[in-house]
Amino acid sequence: MNKLDSLISHLEDNELITRAKMLKAIIEKDADLLARFQKLLAHQKAFVQLEYAQSEHAKIARSQYQETLDSFLDTPIVSEYLVTIEEINDLVQTLVHIINSSINAVDTE
Repeated sequence: MNKLDSLISHLEDNELITRAKMLKAIIEKDADLLARFQKLLAHQKAFVQLEYAQSEHAKIARSQYQETLDSFLDTPIVSEYLVTIEEINDLVQTLVHIINSSINAVDTE
């Protein structure tokens, strides 16, 4: 098993990732939660696109996204899912940093 396969195996067994998969499955089984989650993602996408385009409508989109997010965070399962996803993103950023550092160390040798 090479290092990449080992990393993938560790990630597949990671408690955070397992928990996120379980929470996502719960959300997907509940039609109301799924619809609200899809609405949240749509607002987030619109906000990011408008902000990137430096549109004057970005503030409105941000407000809509924040309102949807705030109402959604009242649901414990969703709140936990979003926190778990954020923790996974932090983990991924750490892995990217480690990989980049390793590559840079090899380049400077």
